Amino acid sequence: MNGILLSLAKRLSVDGQQNASAGSGDVSCEALLRLAMFLIAWLAQIATVLITWQVWQVRSRPPNLPLFSLPAWSLGPFILLSLCVVLIAPRFGVLLHGAALVVSCFFDQHRLEPQFFALWVLLWATVSARGEWFARWFLASLWFWAGLHKLLSPEFLGLTSWRICQRVGLETSWHFRLAIAVAGFEIFVALLAIRTRRAAAIGCLLLHGGILLFLSPWFYNSNVSVWPWNAATGILGAWLFLRAPASLSGNAKQLAVVAALYLVPGVYYLGWINPHMAHVLYSSHMPKAWISGHDEARSLHGWGGLAVPFPDSHALFIQAFEQTAEFGDKLYIQDPRRRIDDRYFILQGDGHAEEIDRAAFRQGDERKGEVVGLLFDDANAAFQLEQSGMQIQRNRAGQANSINSADANCDDAALARIARLPNLREVRLTGGRVSAQGLATLAVLDRLEIFSIEEMPLSDDGLNVLDAYSNLHWLGLSGTRVEGRALERLPNPEKLEVLHLARTPILSDSVALLARFENVTWLDLHGTAVDNQSVQRFVSLKKCNWLDLRETAIDDRAIDALAAMKQLEILDVRETGISSGGIARLRQALPSCRLVATDDEPE
Repeated sequence: MNGILLSLAKRLSVDGQQNASAGSGDVSCEALLRLAMFLIAWLAQIATVLITWQVWQVRSRPPNLPLFSLPAWSLGPFILLSLCVVLIAPRFGVLLHGAALVVSCFFDQHRLEPQFFALWVLLWATVSARGEWFARWFLASLWFWAGLHKLLSPEFLGLTSWRICQRVGLETSWHFRLAIAVAGFEIFVALLAIRTRRAAAIGCLLLHGGILLFLSPWFYNSNVSVWPWNAATGILGAWLFLRAPASLSGNAKQLAVVAALYLVPGVYYLGWINPHMAHVLYSSHMPKAWISGHDEARSLHGWGGLAVPFPDSHALFIQAFEQTAEFGDKLYIQDPRRRIDDRYFILQGDGHAEEIDRAAFRQGDERKGEVVGLLFDDANAAFQLEQSGMQIQRNRAGQANSINSADANCDDAALARIARLPNLREVRLTGGRVSAQGLATLAVLDRLEIFSIEEMPLSDDGLNVLDAYSNLHWLGLSGTRVEGRALERLPNPEKLEVLHLARTPILSDSVALLARFENVTWLDLHGTAVDNQSVQRFVSLKKCNWLDLRETAIDDRAIDALAAMKQLEILDVRETGISSGGIARLRQALPSCRLVATDDEPE
C-alpha cells in the first residue's frame, strides 16, 4: 500500500514538474501533503456519489430531466469509473471526470448540484497550478455570492433565520442579527481571500467547519450529500490559501476568468441560470412550484425522494410538470426575485405546458372535472406580517384565509406582503397610512369576501381596488374620507350584505347609491351627513335588519320613513334629533325592533 501511495505521489505533478526530490527515490513532504489533499478530495467525491446514487440512475419518480431528448442511462458506474482513472492518471483522470460530470447533466439535470462540481474543482487544484489558482478564486466567489444572496433574501433575513434560532435553541428575537452575522461572515471570508489570503485559510476552516457542524446530527441533521463537500472544502481551502502567493497580479485571461466568476452568478436575478450554479446556498431565495391536479396539489421544489433537492428553475419545473402531470393539471411557479413574476401553466392534451394568466389558472368547475389552480402563501410574507403584530387565521391546509391588523399600523409594505397571501377571504385593516398604489396591490386577492379598511385617510380615488372584488359580502370603510363615489366601483353590488360607512364624509346625494345594495342586512351610517331627506333614499333596502344612524342629523321628520322599514331588528338612533315622543312612535311602529335610543341601552 505504501508503495502504491508513493507511486501516486510521484505521479501527482503540477504543470509537468515531478514532486519527487531530484536524484533520489524519496518523496518530499510537500508532495505527501499534496497527496493527502488529493485523496481527501477524491474520497469526498466518491462518498458524495455513493450518497446520491439514485441521482445517477434511471428513475420514474422524480423523473430524469434530460437537457435534450436523450435516452435514459444510469451513469453512476461511469462516474465511478472516471474517478478510478483519476487514481491511475491524475491529470487526465480529473479532466475525464469533469467531462463525465458535464455529460451526465445532459441526461439528467438533477445532477446540477454544487457539491459535485465544487469537489471537481478541488480535485483539479491538487494536480494543477492553474487548478490551484482557479480554485482560490472559485471559493472566494462562492463565499461572496453565498453571503450576498442571503442579504438579498427577505426570507433568509426573516422566517429562515427565525427557524434556525428556534431549531438550535437560540432566542428567536436574535434571528435578524444571526442572519446578518452569517451572511456577513461569508462575505468577510471572501474579502479575506482577496486581500489577506493566509487569513482566509482560518476563515475557510471556521466557515465550512461551522456548516458541517450545523448540518450534523447534533443540530439540523440534514443534507447529508454536502457533508463530504464541506469537510473537504474546509481542509483543502485552508491548504490552498496557506500556500497562496502574496501577489494578486494576473494576465488579461486570468482577469477575465475572475470577472466571470464574480459576475456570472448575478445573472441569476435575470432568470438565466440555475440557482445552485449561482451559489444560492441556504438563502431561501429560490423559486418554488406546485402542481394542482384533480385529486391533490403537490410541490416540485425541495426534496423529492432523492438525496439532493430539486434544481429549482422555471425551465426544469415546466419540464417536470410536462413529464408527471395529467391533462388539465395546472402549474404554479412562485418566484421571490423582484423583477421575475410568478407564472401559471395548464397541461394540454399533447403534453405541452401552455402559459396562462392568473385568472385562467384560478378558474375551473370541479363538478365538470376541471382543475381549479391552487395558489400558495409566501411563507415569509405571512411571517413578517405576524411579527409586526397582525393576526392571521389559517385553514386546514395551513394557508392564510383571514388577516386582522389588530394593533399594528398598516403601510404599503404590509399591503405588498398581504398580496402574497392569495387565499385570503377576509382582510381587516385599521389605522396607518397607505397609498392608492399600495392598495392596488391587493387587487390580486380574487377570493376576498370581507374587506374592511378603516380609520385611514383614504378618499374615493384611492379605492380603485374595489373594481377587482366581485365576491364581497362585507365592506368596511369607517373612518376614511370616502364621499360615496367608490361604492359605484363594486362589480356585484347585489352580493354585499354588510356595509360600514361610519364617520365618513359621505355626501347626502351619494346616499342614493345605497339603493344598489339591495341585499344589505347591516348598514352602519354612524356619524355621517345622513339627514331626513337621505333616509328616504334607503327605505327600499327591504333586507336591512340592522341600521346604525347614531350622531346623524335626522330628527322626527325621518320617523315615517324609518317606520316603513318593518324588517328592522336593530335600529340605533342615539345622539340624533329624534325626540322622546318620536322614540315612542318608533317603538310603536316597529314592535319587533330593538331600538337603541340612549347610551344606557345595550347595543
